Parts: sequence; C-alpha cells; structure tokens
Amino acid sequence: PYIVPGLLILEYLWMHMINSNIKVGMSIRFLSPMLANDCVSIESQREGNVLVGALDDMILFKARLYDEHRTN
Repeated sequence: PYIVPGLLILEYLWMHMINSNIKVGMSIRFLSPMLANDCVSIESQREGNVLVGALDDMILFKARLYDEHRTN
C-alpha cells in the first residue's frame, strides 16, 4: 500500500519541476510512511524551491528543486 502514493507524489513533483523552467533537478526526503488512501496536501515554500507534503499536522516528505548550479 505504500508504493502507489509514492509514485503519484513523484509524478506530481516531476510535473511541477518541468513547469518551472529553470529547475533541472530535485531531491526528495521521505520522513514518514503513508497509506494508499491518505490525502496529502503539497505546499510550496521558499519561493517554490521547497515542496512539503503533509497529512494533517504530520510532514510526510520534503522535496527541494535545484537550478543548474544546485544553489536552491
């Protein structure tokens, strides 16, 4: 039950990165497991360079987007 939501999250993050033209990479840190029926909210922080996935008040993952110089 943990694989499907992880893949859906990765697909969403990948599409977000493609839509931000100057970003060329991302790192993702999963902090907590989740179930297939969990409804995760994804919020943008730090001018869109960091995305945080949360379920209620629990942070499930953080993703950081990088430019070509890996400065963000």
